Amino acid sequence: ADTANLLSKTRTPVVESWALEDAMDMCVGYDTAEATRAMVRLHAAEGRRRIALVVYEGSVSRRFKERIPAYEQQMDALGLVPDLVQRVQETDGFGAGPRALAALLQRAPDLDAVICPTDIIAAGVVFECGRRGIDVPDRIAVSGWGDYEIASEMTPGLTTIQPNAWEMGQAAIRMIVDRTGGAIDFPATSDTGFDILRRASA
Repeated sequence: ADTANLLSKTRTPVVESWALEDAMDMCVGYDTAEATRAMVRLHAAEGRRRIALVVYEGSVSRRFKERIPAYEQQMDALGLVPDLVQRVQETDGFGAGPRALAALLQRAPDLDAVICPTDIIAAGVVFECGRRGIDVPDRIAVSGWGDYEIASEMTPGLTTIQPNAWEMGQAAIRMIVDRTGGAIDFPATSDTGFDILRRASA
């Protein structure tokens, strides 16, 4: 809040990335709620019924907090029970995956799909499935988020949300240039969209 207040007083053009609303000036990002719904639909289309969502707990950015209501909404719309939300610590890295999987399997032995907040945690889930002798994706499908390098290099490759980060950066630069160049009539919000990259894990 202090930073936002300071910037507003200096009249410095500001583009907030990874966000589409509640910006102090301009913003560029994508609809994380729709991305969540799309991933739920992908798993459901493959016949998955016990679909879990792993999220970060604590004070994290709103793009993570938007995922729970979107998951619940889409599960309800599909006639599925949205009762498998598992919280993990953002600082736990790969280790969060095994802990999330263990907790979910304890709650739901019939778990058959896991949507993770990042590819790092998704990779941790896949590694733990390997240690437990759980086949991915036949027994449990796993999807990540972010299209990190590991997503395409591990086996099986991770199905993941690609947030079009390059396009986001380019859009942010264009918005700054337009504003500093004196442009008046241009959008203060840019939606750069997302893609689902389908690989072997789901």
